Amino acid sequence: MVEEKNASKSISKDLIPAPVPKSFPKVNFGVLTSFQYKVNWENDGKNPDQAAFAQRIPSAARSLHGRRVSVEGYMIPVILRDNDSKTTEFLLLPDTKACCEGKTPEQNGWILVKTPPVGVKPQIDKLLRVIGKFTVQERWNPSDGFFKGLYHMTCEDMTPVAL
Repeated sequence: MVEEKNASKSISKDLIPAPVPKSFPKVNFGVLTSFQYKVNWENDGKNPDQAAFAQRIPSAARSLHGRRVSVEGYMIPVILRDNDSKTTEFLLLPDTKACCEGKTPEQNGWILVKTPPVGVKPQIDKLLRVIGKFTVQERWNPSDGFFKGLYHMTCEDMTPVAL
C-alpha cells in the first residue's frame, strides 16, 4: 500500500510543471501582437533601416530583444527529424487556430523557436512554456527572400503548462 501511495505521488508530481524562475520575465503574446505590423515586402529588411524598424515595431516589443524570457503558447513543428519524433525548429503561437482552423497568423503573431541540435519531442495541442533568449529582428531567407519572422527564440527549456 505504501508503494502504491508513493507511485501516485510520483506520477502526480511529474505532471505539475516547475514554476517559472523569477529571473525570466513572462512575455504575453498581447505585447507581441498589439500592433498592426506593416511591411513593404519588396524593400523592407533587405537593407536594414533601424529608424524604419523602430517606427514599425513598438518599443514594448523591441525592449524584449536579447532578453531571456518565458513565453506560453502552442507548437507547430517546422523541421522534423528522426522519423518525426523530434523537431529542431517550431512556431510558437498564442492559440491553436492556425493548426485546427487553418487561420494564418499575422507576421507578428508567431515566434520562430530553434532548439538544440538534438531537438525536442513535438507536442501539438498542448500549452507549452518555452524559456530562452528572445530576439526581435526581421529576417528573410537569403536564398529565396521568404520572410522567416519577426520574433525568434532559442529553446533552453520547454515544459507543458497544467491547465
